This record gives sequence, C-alpha cells and structure tokens, in this order.
Amino acid sequence: MTSMFCKYCGKELPDNSKFCRFCGNKLSKNQPGEDLPKNKNEAITYAGFWIRLAAYCVDYSILFFLAIVVLMFFENNWPDEAYGLFLTAGFILYSIFFLSTWSKTPGKSLLNLIVLNKKDRSHLSGGQALKRSLLQIISTLFFGIGYWNMGKDEEKQTFHDKKADTVVVQTDKPSTLAYIVATISVLFVVGLMIYGYS
Repeated sequence: MTSMFCKYCGKELPDNSKFCRFCGNKLSKNQPGEDLPKNKNEAITYAGFWIRLAAYCVDYSILFFLAIVVLMFFENNWPDEAYGLFLTAGFILYSIFFLSTWSKTPGKSLLNLIVLNKKDRSHLSGGQALKRSLLQIISTLFFGIGYWNMGKDEEKQTFHDKKADTVVVQTDKPSTLAYIVATISVLFVVGLMIYGYS
C-alpha cells in the first residue's frame, strides 16, 4: 500500500487520506501553488480591495437570503440588534466552512479568487480559516481600518491576512456574467445599508 506524509506533523498516512489521523488537519488534494497561474512566467496577481469587496458582497447577499429562510422558522419578534449578531455569526461560520474546505467562498470562486497560505501557497488549514475569519471582523471596525494599508502592500495583505499568514490571489480574469452578478450584489448590499440607516 502506498503512503503519503502529513505536511503539518510529518506522520506517515495511507495514500489519498483526506485528514491526518494524528493531528486532525485537512489534507488538500492540491499541491502548493497548484491554484496559481499555469504559466510560470506569468506574474502572480494579488487581489486588490475592489474585487475583494465585490466578492464579499456576493457572499453577504447569499448569506442574507439564507438567513431569511432560516428565520422564517422562528418567531419574528427579535430586537434589531439580534439580526446583526445573527448575520455576523453566520458570516464567520460561512467563511470558516468554505475557506477550510476549498480555500475560497462562493463569492471568491465567482471572481476567480482564492485564499492561500502565504508560505507555500497551499490551501488553508482549518486553524488558519478560523483565525482569518475571526480577525476579519476586527479589520472591518473603524471604517475598515484593517484594509487601509493593503494598497501599499506588495501582496495586498490586510490586517487579517498578515495575522493569519494568508494571501488572496486572482487566478484568472472573471467572466462578464461574474461582473454582472457582482455588480448586482454590490448594489443590493449598498441598498441594505441605506435602508438600515434611513
């Protein structure tokens, strides 16, 4: 029987193992760097603020409608603050699930973005996905203070990227349909914000 080694703890495992039975980390099928541009001479494109914002709006729109479906099964007498906390907690769990499983959320996948380990460009571990998702909340405080310096950073890292040791890479140019869906999502989220403050 062929074997493989866990990249986190170094223990020997049966070939094609999905999780390490010693340390519990998820083992990616993809080798480090597999999601980067196929042409080795092509420079890596790190995702900037606007395309990441668009991906966030797509994810937020998806989560918003999922939340409506879930809340339909409960009495609608919660205070307004509870809805905000519910969406925040939901977004954290949503991000952790998708990032720890595929290293990208549906919004990022639509726009050809992927979150990778900075050191070896491998997919995120569960711990990294958890840390990044929790710290992203801090990045959005005080008018998005965690995003302020990403424009000056060579790898476009935000506060939560630096702390979780991750980078967001654009693997290909999004399709026209992806731009249309992202634009609609941005307008939807902006509309929600205007409605919430009115």
